[in-house]
Amino acid sequence: MSIQIQDHLTAYEISKDTAFVIKDSSFISPSPALAYSMVFFMPPQDIVIIDTSYTPNNMEAVLKWIDEKFGKDKKITVINTHHHVDRLGGNKVLIDRNIDVYASKLIDELLDKKEDKVITGFKEIFLNTSQSQYLQFTPPNKSITLTQNVPYAFKIDTNPEAIYLLFPEHAHSEDKIVVLISDLKILFGGCMIFCLERKNLGYLNEGNMTQWKESYKNLISFIKNFPSIEYVIPGHPLPEYIDFSSKMLEYTNILIDEELARDKNLIQ
Repeated sequence: MSIQIQDHLTAYEISKDTAFVIKDSSFISPSPALAYSMVFFMPPQDIVIIDTSYTPNNMEAVLKWIDEKFGKDKKITVINTHHHVDRLGGNKVLIDRNIDVYASKLIDELLDKKEDKVITGFKEIFLNTSQSQYLQFTPPNKSITLTQNVPYAFKIDTNPEAIYLLFPEHAHSEDKIVVLISDLKILFGGCMIFCLERKNLGYLNEGNMTQWKESYKNLISFIKNFPSIEYVIPGHPLPEYIDFSSKMLEYTNILIDEELARDKNLIQ
């Protein structure tokens, strides 16, 4: 079932009244850059958001929808999976509302080190779009120190063992993490995982292909502890293509191998 939140924002229900994937289609030119984030409810009081919408305005609309659907009394917690604008572009609205926004400590370091380059680069990518002027890179207000390839149990009041973060290794970016929600059997792979029908790995300017392969192996090793995973959420869908199946894991591995084969110098 899909729900239209507003123009360019659609929610897809993947677990009844509990888990929703949010598609932000604000930026579809000059090339499709649809982005997925996620909202899920852990009764009786916790709402967890994984990644934000592209812009503060869109994030405001998502929050309004959450308030209307779940009630304004819920405690909202947010996780940014890396430092790109499709993951934290809505942070300002969240922080202004005194919502805790968590991320790897690496995000702060990368934004401090590369802020001008990162922001300028993304605004150039979206230069021809009407909303590019609204892109904002607001750091999270809570930091987590993650150890590479060591699962981190993310504590929330309702269920302290339900959410795990993993920093598998440098892949799409050097701070990329994945999120597993064990109770809901969902893996939010984000920009490390790609939907079926994608032809390549997309934006690679900050990727490391050799480590991406190792990162993928680390991820697969990790999720073997949760064999009942039913849904996998990538970072970017294709237009009109909706699929949250675990087939994306193996398909991503194929795309990684194809990218490595394009540059034999990267093959060990």
